Amino acid sequence: QIITTIAFPLVYAAYLGVNPLTHTISGIVAAWGERKELENLQAAREKYRFNARLRAGGPDRETYILVVGESSRRQNWSLFGYGRPTNPRLATTPGLVAFGNSLSPATTTGRSLPLSFSFATAEHPDLFDTSKSFVSGFREAGFKTFWITNQGTQRTAIGNQIALIMGEA
Repeated sequence: QIITTIAFPLVYAAYLGVNPLTHTISGIVAAWGERKELENLQAAREKYRFNARLRAGGPDRETYILVVGESSRRQNWSLFGYGRPTNPRLATTPGLVAFGNSLSPATTTGRSLPLSFSFATAEHPDLFDTSKSFVSGFREAGFKTFWITNQGTQRTAIGNQIALIMGEA
């Protein structure tokens, strides 16, 4: 009986992506609510389709890599005119498209990425709830998509819109 009483909360804590040693009961309950909200949002977005297709007669192979450097400012990149060679390999990459006039739509990752990767805007953030990110558009067209992060997934695993985008990849 004692083992069941201890194991039951640990199983749900693992499901929610929280550490039961560092989260309070109220934190675990909040994470549970966020997880359910995320599942409901995912179900609502599931119906959306881009109807994307690759063009006939296009190249046999296309590779696109999007790098989001959220802690990096363009004024510190030699690619955008900074005096020191801060990104010499990137600057010599053939076919590179550098977006020099782009701005983040928000000051935090949790707000910025959903707005940057979808039709949602600061004025209409609810558009994220009814559509998918361009990651799904590439998947529908037949591309293999991957999400690589150095931030881990503990926060994105519980109630975060970024988790939905990651799931699309």
